[in-house]
This record gives sequence, structure tokens and C-alpha cells, in this order.
Amino acid sequence: MAKLKCPKCEAAELTRLSVQLADIDQCPLCEGVWFDNSAPELLDVLRAGETGLPGQLQKSLNSDRPRLTAAPDRRYTCPRCGSALRSYWYGAETERSFLVDGCARGCGFWLDDGELGQAFTLLKTPRPAASEILDCVERVRQSRTDPPTPDPKPPTPDPQSPIPDH
Repeated sequence: MAKLKCPKCEAAELTRLSVQLADIDQCPLCEGVWFDNSAPELLDVLRAGETGLPGQLQKSLNSDRPRLTAAPDRRYTCPRCGSALRSYWYGAETERSFLVDGCARGCGFWLDDGELGQAFTLLKTPRPAASEILDCVERVRQSRTDPPTPDPKPPTPDPQSPIPDH
């Protein structure tokens, strides 16, 4: 598999990092992070918590200002397919959403340095309905990775118990 290039720095190759079950890609120069849409990678990062992240991601998480200032007239491209990255709001609720750069074809989205911290701030304490969704996602994920559990045996009848009348 070819190394992905940073959509912001362009020349830098993204470094693959593992967080729980997710493999995410981070730029070693600007410390931005690429999340694929094919897997719930951001959810895995949020579940890992701040202390469960690799050191490189912790630096990006705790950054108070981006290392790279985006040029307003510059067009950035998806590291997977080369399509344009477009800015959109991640999250359905106004007070719990933040701006990301997403692939126009749906490959994934990019968080600039420091924006991962915004994601933690806005999403790390899910509301009850969101936590139920996270639990459901986890159960589905487990069902794909765990071997199926055998059905329990039917109870053996007690020979001393009376037979019910019908």
C-alpha cells in the first residue's frame, strides 16, 4: 500500500498509528490527523481517552493552536483518492459539532492540529442517546470479531416434577 501524503503539507508522508482497533494516519510535521470513513476510527480514539493515546496524538490533542495556518485560497486534496477536501460540520447538534475537512467522495476527514482536542471536548461526554449508540456499535463490532457463542442447552426436565395438565 502506498504511503499517504499529508493534504496540508503535501510533501510529508503520514505515519500510521494504532489506537484500540483503529489505524489512523498523522502528519509528523503539522500533526494533523486523517480518519477513514470506512471505520469508526474517531470513536475508537474517543474511547481510548486522552491517556490511552500514543504520544504523537497526545501532542496534537493538547495543542492550543495549529502548527500550520491554512491558506484560504488553497485547495487541499484527499490523501486517499485526490478529490477535493471540503469543509463541513461534524456532528448533528449545533453545540456539539465542529468543522472538519472531508473528502468530497467520502473517503474520510482531516482534523488539523488542535482540532482533535475540540473533538474530545465536544464528544467525550456523550448524551444518553449517544452512549446507547456507542454501545450498539461496540456490540456489532464484537459480534464481528468474537466467535459465536453456542446456544444454551434446553433445561433437563426433573423426573420428580408432575406433568402439567393441558
